[in-house]
Amino acid sequence: MPALPSRPIRPRPVAGRWRHAKNVVMAIVLVALFVGPVLPWARADGLPQRALLFDFAGGQAYLFGAVFGPRDLPLLLATLISAALLLFLTNSVVGRIWCGFACPQTIWTDLYRKIETRVQRFGGTGLARAIWLLVSFATAFAMVSWFFEGGGLLGDPKPVATALLLLFTGLTYLLAAHAQELVCTHMCPWPRIQAAMVDGDTALVTYDERRGEPRGALKRAAAGGAVRGACVDCGLCVAVCPMGIDIRRGQQLACIGCGLCADACDGVMARTKQPAGLIRFASQRAMEQPAKPAPPLWRRPRPMAYALLIAFVAIGTATLFQGRGGVSMMVEPVRSRGYVLLSDGSVRNDFTLLVRDGRAEPAALVVRTSGLPGATVRVGIGGDAPAEDGTIPVASGDTATEARLLITVPPGVAAADRTVFSLRLEPVGGGAPVAETESFFVAPPAGAR
Repeated sequence: MPALPSRPIRPRPVAGRWRHAKNVVMAIVLVALFVGPVLPWARADGLPQRALLFDFAGGQAYLFGAVFGPRDLPLLLATLISAALLLFLTNSVVGRIWCGFACPQTIWTDLYRKIETRVQRFGGTGLARAIWLLVSFATAFAMVSWFFEGGGLLGDPKPVATALLLLFTGLTYLLAAHAQELVCTHMCPWPRIQAAMVDGDTALVTYDERRGEPRGALKRAAAGGAVRGACVDCGLCVAVCPMGIDIRRGQQLACIGCGLCADACDGVMARTKQPAGLIRFASQRAMEQPAKPAPPLWRRPRPMAYALLIAFVAIGTATLFQGRGGVSMMVEPVRSRGYVLLSDGSVRNDFTLLVRDGRAEPAALVVRTSGLPGATVRVGIGGDAPAEDGTIPVASGDTATEARLLITVPPGVAAADRTVFSLRLEPVGGGAPVAETESFFVAPPAGAR
């Protein structure tokens, strides 16, 4: 591999369709980062009034109308696998398009270079670094806001949030302002992994050597020099490259596939009245056999394998998503107490009740029983006195509400030592049960009453 140029790399600004595409992607990512944490969303009282929040401390993730919790980890894993497979698919089709256009390291490095280019004429390097630091802090603040409710970062600072804010500020400044292309060539493993995912039909940023060589200046050709190719050897493709490489030397590990060299070359071709495309996105097969049409995607084994895997995982993800939500309950008798024989002859059993409400709009529920005629139900949350009506206020999402459940039956109702009965949760205002389970009621033997 050709040696990388010495630092620092200061790529020359360039205009063109790929530069425009990079600007559009940059704008989308920046807007998503800074606007996402402040998007409002109406929820029940006591819940975050935000559309997007990943509350790791509370074990909840709020995504618009859905609430996710620890039980949804398989769904998160399936989503991450789908994203990785999608990255593999795009890499097998168009190479490192993620690295060149959407990678945060690329976007923030590009942003910092834009800042440096525009402000150096006014305040030199010092002003550029001050703005870099301010952008680093703003970026870190936006990132931390995705995981903490906004007011807690400034009005009531949290130690963890403050530590993350300082950490992200420092890392953003270090990686985007100073490390820059070194991250892509030495710190990131993706360039080495992606080489195993391309084939002869993958579209990569490529220099058309057949057409471009031998390269030479226009003046020399006009003066009767040797026959030359389309490349005028201006060096603009190297000057605009954010990695500082020369694409004319062939495919290189450091190339991130941003296409800026193609923009620069197309501009030169236009000025010299030659066809564009001397540097372009093209496959190795297209370069070696230009007259042969490229095979369709469905005839390429590698992209099709990735596509089928994505479809398989997507179906599993949709199934998991469809099966989530609703209300679940678990009842466990307090075995250390067994039963309590009251003075009037009635019998009481104590239970631990665990309720999870995954509905978008949780509401209080009431506990009902079947199989224990005349039974009364009381529910206590934490240290509160048990409620006589059996209502239980449930938390949203996957947060479990643990309650103490007291069931009392009149004398003679529980005739057997162990009576199986049903427990169900119903809306307080009435309606169909939202969850149901079975347990058993313990009573003293008949001779002991």
